[in-house]
Amino acid sequence: YPDRLVLGADSVVSLNNELINKPKNRNEALSILKKLNNSKHFLISSVCFSKNGSMLWNHSDSSELKMKNLSEKELLNYLDKISTETLMSYGVYQVEAEGLELFEYIKGDHNSIMGLPIKDIINYIKNYKT
Repeated sequence: YPDRLVLGADSVVSLNNELINKPKNRNEALSILKKLNNSKHFLISSVCFSKNGSMLWNHSDSSELKMKNLSEKELLNYLDKISTETLMSYGVYQVEAEGLELFEYIKGDHNSIMGLPIKDIINYIKNYKT
């Protein structure tokens, strides 16, 4: 998109300084949930604007999440309730949906946790000079 402002965004999950990849199937999803179970981890969301192949602005935000101590049966029940799209998300959850029930606490910007720090993006756009 020549001469157009392009927004890119992505997120990663970090548990004890190990990046947790998106699962490829339900077995991997269960394995990830077991790793996160009863643990604190960080969800790092990053966004950037680029134009003509050059990055103009970027922003990263880190949120802390602590998963409850759940039994394997509870984890399997959760997996049975979620969609394939949610299953393939980082951390195997979406806090705007069923995933909220997994957590003891969530500290951070809700929009960043969902993948897009809207306030920061709006502030950039307001000050953007063409």
